[in-house]
Amino acid sequence: IGGSAAYSSYMIGYISELIVFPSALSTIERQYLEWGQSQYYSISGPSLAAGFPTSTPSAYVTRWYDQSGNGRDASQATTANQPRILNAGVIEKQNGVPSIYFSGLTNGLFTANFSGYATAACFNGVAKVNTNVTYNTIVNKTNNNNFPCPIDFYNGSVLVGNGVSGQYNTFAASPPFNNTQPLGIWTHQANGTTVSGVNAYYNSSQIVTNQTASYYGDAAGAALYIGSRYDGVTGLNGWISEVITFGTIPSNTDRQFLEWTQGQYYNISGIALGTLPSGAANAYVTTWYDQSGNGRNLTQTTTSRQPQIINAGNIIKLGKRPSIQGTNALQTNLTVTLSTSYTGTQLSFNSVLQSDINSTANLRVVSVGNAALTSADYNSTNYFNINQRSTNQFVVERNSVINPTTTFTVGSPMVLSTRFIGTNRQLFNNGTGSATTADATSFNFNSLRILQSINPSFEAGEALTGKISEFGIYYSSLSSTRRTLLETNQAAYYNITTSNNKYTPPTSTSYVYYVNGVGRESSTDSVAGTRSTFGLGISVSNTASGFLKDNGDYITTGMNCPISSGATSSNLSGGVTQRWINDWYINKTDVGSNNGLLSLFFDFSDYGVNLTPGVASNYMLLYRTSSAGTFSTVASTTVSVSGDRVLFLVDASNISSNNYYTIGTINTTASPLPIELVDFKCNLIDNKNIELKWITASESNSQYFSVERSANGIDYEAVGYLNAAGNSLNTIHYSYTDKNALNDISYYRLKSVDFDGSYKYSDICSVVNQTGELSISVYPNPANNSVTIDFKNVDNVRSTDFSIMDVTGKQMIVSATQLNNKYTLDLSTLQSGLYFIELNISNKKVLQKIIVQK
Repeated sequence: IGGSAAYSSYMIGYISELIVFPSALSTIERQYLEWGQSQYYSISGPSLAAGFPTSTPSAYVTRWYDQSGNGRDASQATTANQPRILNAGVIEKQNGVPSIYFSGLTNGLFTANFSGYATAACFNGVAKVNTNVTYNTIVNKTNNNNFPCPIDFYNGSVLVGNGVSGQYNTFAASPPFNNTQPLGIWTHQANGTTVSGVNAYYNSSQIVTNQTASYYGDAAGAALYIGSRYDGVTGLNGWISEVITFGTIPSNTDRQFLEWTQGQYYNISGIALGTLPSGAANAYVTTWYDQSGNGRNLTQTTTSRQPQIINAGNIIKLGKRPSIQGTNALQTNLTVTLSTSYTGTQLSFNSVLQSDINSTANLRVVSVGNAALTSADYNSTNYFNINQRSTNQFVVERNSVINPTTTFTVGSPMVLSTRFIGTNRQLFNNGTGSATTADATSFNFNSLRILQSINPSFEAGEALTGKISEFGIYYSSLSSTRRTLLETNQAAYYNITTSNNKYTPPTSTSYVYYVNGVGRESSTDSVAGTRSTFGLGISVSNTASGFLKDNGDYITTGMNCPISSGATSSNLSGGVTQRWINDWYINKTDVGSNNGLLSLFFDFSDYGVNLTPGVASNYMLLYRTSSAGTFSTVASTTVSVSGDRVLFLVDASNISSNNYYTIGTINTTASPLPIELVDFKCNLIDNKNIELKWITASESNSQYFSVERSANGIDYEAVGYLNAAGNSLNTIHYSYTDKNALNDISYYRLKSVDFDGSYKYSDICSVVNQTGELSISVYPNPANNSVTIDFKNVDNVRSTDFSIMDVTGKQMIVSATQLNNKYTLDLSTLQSGLYFIELNISNKKVLQKIIVQK
């Protein structure tokens, strides 16, 4: 720019702007660009050329993006069939909210083909119709090419069909709708061909009641249409603001709440929320989702048998962790039927639970058998259970054999494991094993139930009264080492004392997440390699040179509540310029004190960093002796890079128990870690301008920053862009001024985009814009343990002039530190939630929301 090195020619003058296009502009595009530049740079001469619209243009929708996360966007590629969103420069609106206008065309927006409503469907739409004497389709889905499923209205009637010619029903709406009705909320429920399965609502009032559909269907290969029918015969003449569909029928409470929230947002009057509970509500579990990836979810559809998760508005907990509550009197239970039976000789169960009562009856923890089990099968080898007995024991019952047993304390959390090893079975109570019992019979079962017997009808009243927070089943006999590592993880997370615990966190509430490790119980029973779920892993051999030389050797790690993946330059020494924000606490058990080699590896993608590690020699293994101390470099490490991992081979003698470890770099250009954003603030300059400032301590592979703004703290749009430094080890200050500030409150965040397309978001800052009035700038927002308040248009603010309150108006007691006209509040004593900062000075008040997240 400004010269040609090849021809040794250079410009003498000024350049204000340069734009390069990879293709030729049309004459109109070029002239419009030049005219716009002349307006900005005050250059006379260029004028808008002929060919520009003589009136304000309209705009149309090519794609309506699915917000459910299923990716079922509705699109329309044909220009003539696209609904309108901008009419002569004015956004289409209903009740002051943007809406899409369909002009009665027969091809609306439609999704890709999918199935999802085989037996039931609920269609909900916020819409307004211009006429009631033609078909008005809001949303429908068919399995053929005719007669759509709802919502399809005609002359005050609702049409339901299965997509086959002649196979449909028409139900009169009462009262009938007409074109004088304003924007409204339509909900249609079709419960297949079930008797009284068709119901429809307009603005939460029922207009079709308990009708029966003769035909209903939805098959794979059909699209969902918005604003027209599948067969293209008719389309909507009117507006649609929102469409929601369900593959099940919501409860009346769920439907009413949905319609009420839509009424609030779209300014539709007359929709009542309904009767609210007189006190804090209870909640129950219908599905306990399998976390193994096998999809074996435990369910309970009978309301009276569902375990409880919330009691009078409070989450039920085992210790400090969420739990579900089973009740004997209600026979609460959850069950799953397997797609295929399990057959084999090896099986393990593991659970974190607590019994709340002692009983003279058997109280089931878990039962396994066949789904069609009857009382005649009680002594079958394919049926067994683990249950509580009156003598404060948990036992295994199988084929009339009731042992082994283990004692417990009522009301105390415990880790209970059961292991079948082909020829015997054994119970483990908080790591301590019972005697073994012979059991040579193989398994053959297809159903599992927790908190109750497989068949409650012949073992009624035998449900466990107690809590369960975690449950696992393994189609193998967990080795002693794997069981020890599993129970060590649970002991740390649930703060339970176990006899085989190999990890002791620095406190009962910190560094208890993602506890993992390697170890050895015998020469044939070891875990020589593992991987953490948040960035750190350990790999160890059990050879003569490896760490796992002796029975009982273990290395375990845990971390504090994870911070968003990133790097920092704080607490560093010895030439290290950057490190990962998170660190890991390590425990080491070296029975023979003979150490040996192990590898600590840091997995970039597992940590959430979209970077490829660089030159290995620049990475350092760091440690510190306290969670807030300065890091030093671990000596005598051999560093290598493999894929997206950096591996440190080190003798265990250089890894000290009860220290904190992480990865650092001495060269962020050749061996990068993520960009480090150390500060982000927003300040009101005047009623039209808000200045945003941020500082980076270092950057790696960073391309640009996108400044994003929101009026509600949820929906953001880009309002400006700044180029980033690319790679830098220096502190860089950035600033951007939003010259079109919103009235009232504005939320801002930064999107840092790298050259490879990866990106991350900053914390959020917010500012109140009240013209000529007092204003407050708060950052960061959301906040963690502290927040800074910057007061505008007022001087000498005292700590008594403002207060922080919770949502009930209760004033919270926090300490404040003053610097000029700013205050930093210590939020460490506050729980997570929504709070308000109120400035009350000179008979004027300003209220600012702040979110505390911990």
